[in-house]
Order: sequence, then structure tokens, then C-alpha cells
Amino acid sequence: KVRDGEFNNGLGHYVYGISWLSDSSELLFHRMDRRQKTREVCAFNPLNQAVRRVDLEENLEGWVEFGPLADVNGGRVRQNVVYPTSFRFMSEADGFINIYELDTKSGARLQVTNHKADVVSYLGQFPAQDAMYYVVADGKNAYLPQVYRSKLDGSEPKRLTDQNYACSATVSGDGSRVAVVCQTDEKAPYLVILDKDGKQIGEPSVHSFSKPNGDERKVKWFSFPSLDGTTTIWGKVHLPSTYKDGTKLPVLFSVYGGPTGWGAPSMRFEKPQGMSEAGFAIVEVMQRGGSGRGRDFRQAIYRNLGKYEIDDFAAAATALKSQTWADPSRVGIYGTSYGGYSSAMCLLRYPDLFHAASASSAVTDWRLYDSTYTERYMDLLENNKEGYDFGSCMTYVKDLKGWLMIYYGTADNNVHPANAFQLSDALQRAGKYHELQAGVDRGHTGLNMARMMEFFTERLILNPKK
Repeated sequence: KVRDGEFNNGLGHYVYGISWLSDSSELLFHRMDRRQKTREVCAFNPLNQAVRRVDLEENLEGWVEFGPLADVNGGRVRQNVVYPTSFRFMSEADGFINIYELDTKSGARLQVTNHKADVVSYLGQFPAQDAMYYVVADGKNAYLPQVYRSKLDGSEPKRLTDQNYACSATVSGDGSRVAVVCQTDEKAPYLVILDKDGKQIGEPSVHSFSKPNGDERKVKWFSFPSLDGTTTIWGKVHLPSTYKDGTKLPVLFSVYGGPTGWGAPSMRFEKPQGMSEAGFAIVEVMQRGGSGRGRDFRQAIYRNLGKYEIDDFAAAATALKSQTWADPSRVGIYGTSYGGYSSAMCLLRYPDLFHAASASSAVTDWRLYDSTYTERYMDLLENNKEGYDFGSCMTYVKDLKGWLMIYYGTADNNVHPANAFQLSDALQRAGKYHELQAGVDRGHTGLNMARMMEFFTERLILNPKK
């Protein structure tokens, strides 16, 4: 038995992350309630069958993540790998991701770092130096991560890097040197070696980017207010090599939009995507629900999938009016999985801002998706019917104005084809034209890229709706 007594509310628990403690005295496992608001780390004694709770983390206003699954070196504990009797892990218990240490024998939890910004990576600890290194998203903006050194107990934290740059690092084997790569969207990366106090050793090494045919294009970041005015949202644009200053290009949003998004992004120096060469400005948005900006930003979407992240994409489409490279009358959006859902919802909820969408393998109603995922972010259906209704594509089919391409894989065992069928049926009943394409015997996949670009070229360049 994984617990004494009866299950809470008769709903049971998720049990996962089961492995031995390194002294073989107990099995450690994780126990999480169905709504995923409470996570317990528990220990099971195989000799007397006793179960004891080692650690508790609770977030009644949102959800808790699946950790802690990290060992003392910051690595992830895999199946059949033992847990140290004391180990470090990441938690957002205080509102930001920080490093904690758990003593599995006493149940004592120590908060090692105390930053009011997310710790995005743990570079390691070095007992001989009484030091550990880690990276925090606290530069001049949250997308300029910084390298820190502190004592092993987290005291005397010191930022080693320039807050105007996005920084990533590796640490030497003895912890005495740090190799840091610094860059921004406008400035090419350079490598600098620092000592443990952040003092530069030698001269920086600047990477020389090749510039074929004099092409000096860079992906550019820009910021804009959310529709509700509560936060600043960031995006970035990829422009084609043929772009001339002042030219108004049709825009394609490349989106995902789901909880935790694409990890914790940083403002890197990068070349534009090849897709832009078809004559589009490609835009990516770091919307609410994404990582790197604390729990409130990440969990703003709780019980409201389909609201705030879609509003942030709409805010980006609104902001196109002030961008010299954008034609806001020709805006498309595409994505797969949650990105397919975001694409369809943007076209349906904001028909005057988005004009064409390619929605691949999209959830179209959260009643149709995996309950473990859905209930974590939407609560139980009986507790949040209004949120489920609001987040359903079918709620907005009457508002469709633009062009919609729906794609599904006939063998998709992640997002069931019923999602595509129900949306297509609702659109037909509402008398709304749309396109439907199947990937025969394909699983959780996206629309063929050539076909997608053909769709957008036809709808936004050759025959745009005005």
C-alpha cells in the first residue's frame, strides 16, 4: 500500500519515481493527488511494510510539478538509479524555481538558493572549493540568464556575468574556472574564462559568424504589453534575406503555447529560419504559461487553457501595427499539438487579427484529452465546466472568418482524431468553409511542410482576404 487509510475523496493517487535509497534501507517514491496540487515524497520500509512521508509540497492555487527527481550533482534520477539519502532538487515552492536540499532520513528540507527569479540550470557543486555554480534568469530582462557562484549552503551568492548578455557556462573539474558564452540577439557570442570570483582570465574569444553574400541578418527580439496591461510579453522575428527596410511582409506566427512552453528561452544571437525565405516574417512569442519568469507567469493559465496564452498571441498580432516589417492585414499562424490548438483558437477567438491558420494534431476540446495532463492544468471537469467551455474550439466556430487548415494523423495515439472530427463537424454545421487533411497511418505529426507553405502562400500572398 502506498498510504495508510483511504484515498482522499476516493480519487486515488499517482505513484511514480520509485527507486531505492542508496543505503538500501527503504524505497523512495512520489505520491501525487489526482488534481496534482499536492506532491509527497514517501519512503517504504520493505521489512515492516511501513510508509512514511518524507516531504510535502502543495500549491492549492495551481499545480505542483512532478519533481524532485534530481541527485546531488544536478542530474536527473532515472529508472533503476538509487536516490542519495540527501539530494538537491529544483522547486518553485516560494514562487520561483530555486535549489533545495532534502534529507530523506529526517525529512528536513533546506532552501539553498533564494532568488526572486527562476534558477534555470544547475552547473554543479565543488566541495573542495565550498562552491556551487548555477544560472538564474535575472539579467536586464528574464531572457538574459546570469551565472552565479555561491557557497555550498547557498550563502554569499555572487553574480559573475554581465546582466546585459544572455550567458551560459561550463565549470572546470575543480571548480576554479568558468567558461562563459555571452551573447544577445544583436551581439555575436563570445567566450570568456572567469575565475571563481568572476575576474576575467585572458582575452575574450569572439566567434566569427560566416556572412555568405554579405548576409548579416539576425533574429530580432521586441516587446509589447499584454492585452490586459498586466505584463510585458516578448517576441522575436525572422526576416528573409530579400527583405528591404520598410517593406511590409505577410506574417506567420510559429507557436506552441502550452504549459512550460519550449523551456526557458534566452536572447541568443541566431540566424533567421529558412522558412522566412518564402517571403514571410516568422514570429515567435514567449507567452504566459511559458518558463523562466516565475510561477505566477507560468501558472497564469491555470483553469484557463485557451485564454491568456491566446490573448498574448493576439497582443503580438496587435503589436504588428507598430513594426515596420509587418503587414497586419496578412497574418497566419501554425503549430502542432498544443501549437495546433493555439493556432485554431487564435483564428477563432481573434478573427480580425489572424487570417489563416494551420492546426496540426490539435486538441480542440479538453474533454477529449489525456486526463493526467488536462486535470493538472484545468482542474476536474465538475469543478471547472466554465473553463472547459471557454477553452473549447467548438465554442467559437460561428466566428470563423479566415482560412483554416485542420490536419490529423489517423494513427495519432496522443491527440485522438476525434478532436479534428468534432471541430470539422461543428464548422460544417455552422456553414464555415475549412480544409481537412489526413496523415494516413501517421501518428502525432504535423502537416507536410511543403503543403503548409503552399497553403499560406495561396491564402496570404496570392489571394489574401481583405
